Amino acid sequence: MHRAVLLGAVLAFMAAGSAVACPDPSAAPSGRSISLTENFPDDPHTVNAAAGGAYSLAECGFGVTGWVAAAPDFVLSYSTSGGLPLTIAVNSSADTVILVLAPDGQFYFDADGAPDLGLAAGALVFFPRPMAGQYRIWIGSAAEARGLPATLTITELLS
Repeated sequence: MHRAVLLGAVLAFMAAGSAVACPDPSAAPSGRSISLTENFPDDPHTVNAAAGGAYSLAECGFGVTGWVAAAPDFVLSYSTSGGLPLTIAVNSSADTVILVLAPDGQFYFDADGAPDLGLAAGALVFFPRPMAGQYRIWIGSAAEARGLPATLTITELLS
């Protein structure tokens, strides 16, 4: 299941002055910035990553279970007409989650979507008609952990 969590509710929680550190969309990515244009030639585009983090999404008001770092792991700048679907997935031998802040200002979360695609213990967010812009990506873990080996996969090949 691919769930959306509205940004407004999360920002209201963060603005309330909570002592809990939460995902910070304004932070520079801890990994690298990625730029792709619709019909990119190296599809699927894969990048090594480290999953997990010290911050509980449940304690941050997301209403989901998972642990992420404060800064996004990656920022994807995506140019598209919206004609091809976009999938952002994580694959790992560990139990992972993925949190994506899309250009529409909404957070999208998944904890178990990728096993359907043959990805071990993975998660994915699927955009049937993606928007152009920046996608901030957090690769987390189902339980509190850090540095778990993982692979970020970005593809237009799934529908």
